Amino acid sequence: MNPRLGQHSRADVVPIGSRGQILCIDDDVQTLNLIEQVLASMKVRVLKAITLDDGLAMVLSHRPDVIILDRIIGDEDGRTVLSSIARLSPKPKVLVLSGFPSCAISPAHQPDAYLAKPISPSELRRLVDQLLVS
Repeated sequence: MNPRLGQHSRADVVPIGSRGQILCIDDDVQTLNLIEQVLASMKVRVLKAITLDDGLAMVLSHRPDVIILDRIIGDEDGRTVLSSIARLSPKPKVLVLSGFPSCAISPAHQPDAYLAKPISPSELRRLVDQLLVS
């Protein structure tokens, strides 16, 4: 059991519906729980990972439709995962979260959307909905 997540695995899988699969990668458990609560009304399946390694493993094993990726995870830069995601086919949509005012990212690995922290629940829902239908 992972005490940080309060669950029985390194990552938490919460089936909510069949509209799509969203993977949230963030080392802040409160942010993960907030995102899960916000997305619960959207009838999506939410997967959560608290490390980049767990997140990348889940990207490869679960093939989510949308990835919500924190810009900084511990001492690591979440942008490093973007190059691995860019090689996937089909490529999932990526929404980067950041507490930084600007998020310089290589033009070759731009995310599909960007959301500044603190997270606005309505803006998060709007962006995820947009990414699911595009």
